[in-house]
Amino acid sequence: MVKFLHTADWHLEIKYAKLGLNAEKAREIRVRTVRNLMNIAKENNVDFIIVAGDLFDNNEVDRRLIEVLLDIIAQVAPIPVYILLGNHDPLTRDSLYLDSSRKSLSNVVIFENKELIEIPELNVTLYPCPVIQK
Repeated sequence: MVKFLHTADWHLEIKYAKLGLNAEKAREIRVRTVRNLMNIAKENNVDFIIVAGDLFDNNEVDRRLIEVLLDIIAQVAPIPVYILLGNHDPLTRDSLYLDSSRKSLSNVVIFENKELIEIPELNVTLYPCPVIQK
C-alpha cells in the first residue's frame, strides 16, 4: 500500500495586514507547521509528499524564508517531495521556482509542466497541472 502526505496552501510570507504586531508571530507559526508536517511524514515513513500549490502567498518572498524552507525539505530526504505551483505562486517570469538553489535538493520535483510522472516502484502515476499565470 502506498502512503503519502498531501498538503497545500501554506501561504508562507502572507502579509496578515490586519494582525498588526502579531503578523510576524502568525507567519512563524506557519513555518513551524510546515516543519511539523515534514516530521509527520518522516515518522510515518511515507513514500512521498505532495504539496499541491500555494507554498508561498506570492512570488516576492524573502530569500531567508526560501533558505529555511529548503532546509526543512532537505531534512525529509530521501523522501521525494512533489511541488505543484498554485495561483499565488505560479510559474511566471518572476517565479521563485526558477531560482537555481532549489535544484540543490535531490528529493524535490517541481511540476513545471503537465507531463505525467510515473513512479514504477510504487505503481503510481501523478498527473500534474501547474498554474502558469496569476
